[in-house]
Amino acid sequence: MDLEFVFGLVTAIAIVAIVMGTIGGIVKSAIRLREKRLELNAKPAQPDAAPLLAKVNQMEDRIRVLESIASDSGVRLAHEIESLRLTANVPQKGKEEVE
Repeated sequence: MDLEFVFGLVTAIAIVAIVMGTIGGIVKSAIRLREKRLELNAKPAQPDAAPLLAKVNQMEDRIRVLESIASDSGVRLAHEIESLRLTANVPQKGKEEVE
């Protein structure tokens, strides 16, 4: 075989490999782009953030209460329970008139 023929053949194969690699990369990118578009179209609408924020704030308040109960030595909790008992034992105006 002639050396020029082998060199030309190797060059042609290299060019074909480079072109095929480039085309393959473009096709992969196009497929990924199409998948992303389909994924975005398939996602449900985002819910309004206001109710979620209100729920998070409510949960944070509950956690604060639970943390205070868990870290309390029992004195303050007993005092609050006793004050609630005293408040519950005080007759209210509406109940006096009914009885």
